[in-house]
Amino acid sequence: MTFDEFKLMVSDGLGIDDTLLNRDLSFRDDLGIDSLSVINFLVKIEHKFKFKFDVEHIWAMKNLGEIYDTFTEALNNK
Repeated sequence: MTFDEFKLMVSDGLGIDDTLLNRDLSFRDDLGIDSLSVINFLVKIEHKFKFKFDVEHIWAMKNLGEIYDTFTEALNNK
């Protein structure tokens, strides 16, 4: 999955304009996304792609690029 495809998934899942998303953005600090919204989004991704995220690990990440890297690594190791 490319980062642009990931951005569209995040955009659809969290209701954020995908043109605003880049690797350096933080869900919490830059986008103001709360933890419950992130958890709900991750549950949808887990269900769709059939793997489990460590939510606390994802929430501790600094930016969308780190989350994308973790996501693609999980997909590749699945």
